[in-house]
Amino acid sequence: MTNPKLPVSEYAGGTGDPLKLTTMTAKAVEKIGDGAALEYEAVADKLEADAKVIADKVREFAKGLREKAITASQAVAVFTDKAADVLETVRSLEAKYTTDFQAAQQQQIESDDGKPIPKFLGGGLAIAANGRLAD
Repeated sequence: MTNPKLPVSEYAGGTGDPLKLTTMTAKAVEKIGDGAALEYEAVADKLEADAKVIADKVREFAKGLREKAITASQAVAVFTDKAADVLETVRSLEAKYTTDFQAAQQQQIESDDGKPIPKFLGGGLAIAANGRLAD
């Protein structure tokens, strides 16, 4: 049994050997696959390079964020130290003036002979509930 010659394609004209056609088809498929693989490898290389650029930028951002956090932490520490100093000063002044005020009140309440004046006399004018001076 002999292999009849088959037409290669309507555009090629003539006929081709089936064995030769199978070999050429296999080589063409291999070339197409190899070409596609090369394109995918190029895309992968490009993605890898782009990913490295993005990763480097993210690392740079993280480094800047860390530096800003340290600076902010130092500023907060300075602020809280100053706030604590101010609070201590206010408490100290409050204690001093409370003591001085109580001493001054005590002196004001005592009469010349050293006996305390009754509170209702030492408290000033008596105001009735209606806002007028009491009789």
